[in-house]
Amino acid sequence: MLLALLACIPIPYISPPADFSVAVNPIPATFVDNRDNVSTGPSSVDLRAGLVPLGVVESMRDRVVDPTVGVVFSIQRPSFFDSTLDLGGYGRVAIRTWNDQLGGNTFAAFEPRITVDVISKDLGDTTPEVSPGLLVGGLIRLGGWSNGEVGAGFSAGPGGASGGVGVAYGEWGVALAIDGGASLRASGDIDTRLFLALEFRAPASAGIMLVPIY
Repeated sequence: MLLALLACIPIPYISPPADFSVAVNPIPATFVDNRDNVSTGPSSVDLRAGLVPLGVVESMRDRVVDPTVGVVFSIQRPSFFDSTLDLGGYGRVAIRTWNDQLGGNTFAAFEPRITVDVISKDLGDTTPEVSPGLLVGGLIRLGGWSNGEVGAGFSAGPGGASGGVGVAYGEWGVALAIDGGASLRASGDIDTRLFLALEFRAPASAGIMLVPIY
């Protein structure tokens, strides 16, 4: 094991408290190719990553307001070869109308929320269109609190060791969400949106990752 550890590169890391989500717009999109083949699929898939500023403040564990700010990467018509990529930022405020302590450091919560985003449409275009949007929805979250627990995991292979050691502090959790709303295009057209999302919340963390040399 010692030889395996010597055959690796230690890489330090630090991560703020953050939210990560994958959201699918189930409203079907239809595409007809040049051979008149008809395909249908989800209208879009949104990937979001945001900072949770109050997720690391222990005195705010029982807070009512939960703000988030971050970036959104949207894939329009992901099932088709003419899919487009959008990139933007968002701000979100959730209200914890119900928060039940399940024992220990775990909890369950229901959170209505409002999301405002500004997205640059079609990154492949020479003049991308900026589109503001509004979403209203809610989620059910199961989560907990890490009090600075230290975790470590190592495995030895032919290329050296992999794994690492780290410490985490703050709120963590998983949630199911639904959001609906609209976005405004430069032409004045309004796009309706509906998203079903799976979300993960990670506490602030720091540590060292071990990357095999070969």
